[in-house]
Amino acid sequence: MPEVITICFVVAIAEVYKNEGNDEYKKNNFNSAIFFYTEGIKVNCKDEDLNAKLYSNRAAAHFNLGKKLLYIGCFDTCTLSFVKSKSCQQGSK
Repeated sequence: MPEVITICFVVAIAEVYKNEGNDEYKKNNFNSAIFFYTEGIKVNCKDEDLNAKLYSNRAAAHFNLGKKLLYIGCFDTCTLSFVKSKSCQQGSK
């Protein structure tokens, strides 16, 4: 039972980082958004859909900053996540 609680807690933390990143993204604070998405990724939760959204959103923030090379690298990473996730078909956020 403690393992289930830990997993739920980790997913909740990653979700908070994603939401914070989304808030910053909406304000065009792309550097802050990247920070929050990266922190969410570092949590290393086991929710593949959530991880795919974090990678995808971070790639979009990099793209909006004009960091096309970083965007391509992020896109490659999030593509691997999409293979395991339905987020690619449903969109992110």
